[in-house]
Amino acid sequence: MIDHFWTRRHILQTGAALASAGLAWPIGAKSLPAEVDLVDEPTRGYYGDYDVTNFGPAALRKAKRDFVFPSEVDVPFGYGIDISHHSKEVPWHALKDAKVSYVYIKASQGQNGRDGKFVEFWKAAKASTLPFGAYHFLTAGVPGETQAAFFLKRLAEVGHIQKGHLQPVLDLEWDIFGPTFKRVVVGKSAMGDPLYKDYWDGLSKSAIVATVNAWVAVMLAAAGPLKIKPVIYTNRSWWEAHVPAGTVFPHCTIWISDYRQQSFANNAPRSVQGHEYHLWQFTDRAHIQTGGKNYGPFDSNKLLSDSIQTLIIT
Repeated sequence: MIDHFWTRRHILQTGAALASAGLAWPIGAKSLPAEVDLVDEPTRGYYGDYDVTNFGPAALRKAKRDFVFPSEVDVPFGYGIDISHHSKEVPWHALKDAKVSYVYIKASQGQNGRDGKFVEFWKAAKASTLPFGAYHFLTAGVPGETQAAFFLKRLAEVGHIQKGHLQPVLDLEWDIFGPTFKRVVVGKSAMGDPLYKDYWDGLSKSAIVATVNAWVAVMLAAAGPLKIKPVIYTNRSWWEAHVPAGTVFPHCTIWISDYRQQSFANNAPRSVQGHEYHLWQFTDRAHIQTGGKNYGPFDSNKLLSDSIQTLIIT
């Protein structure tokens, strides 16, 4: 099925996007590394909990754990979920009634890690008529343009970048899986849990910025006449350690991750400086209660702007 969708048109389109962005086509579509179905890569929730338990004032190291749709939804069109192959049963038929207002779906990781549920979830999201979009997890040590080409390949399976979808997302945070999907233990935490190598630690801050810029440039070029503003999903703890102070990615907005209970109580996540941010992931323990059943857990996000239109491709 993948080769069917990765047509000559999409190859040429992506190549043209790279060229117009001033980047070389790094690999032919047919020579992309063999794709691997993601199985046990760390979830966003894993990294969210890692952030809370290891960074910031000790008094704030308590995570907001539970959120229930629809009973805790306090603003119209404000809350959504993001899903991946880690997600179990998704009650697509009941999302609107449960006040879930938008859905993001994991498509890819690195240069060849494919989420095996992406196409299925994309079709279901489209049928639900909710706003929906895709995200890519950025891997350390792989050129940004290569990763963008793979993300575009995955999007080509469902129709490429389209008007009306949610903005494309780049997940930029700790990477303990690396380009070959291998964890490396480097010690133990105060709680006795294993600590893993963050592959980004092997790169300079300028190299990290260059990787992000290359990914963004390809996405902007591939969008053609469509107006896209890629979203960078990150958290302040990782950002401050790996991105030079004062860095701004001018074509992007921020989706902030902060699971701290105090942040939720104050309705104020720990954000990064210099960027507008419209989304906040505040827990990985959201449940959807509908029809006498309890579905989940899901990552849950709160819209911080006045309208979901700020995240729609036009």
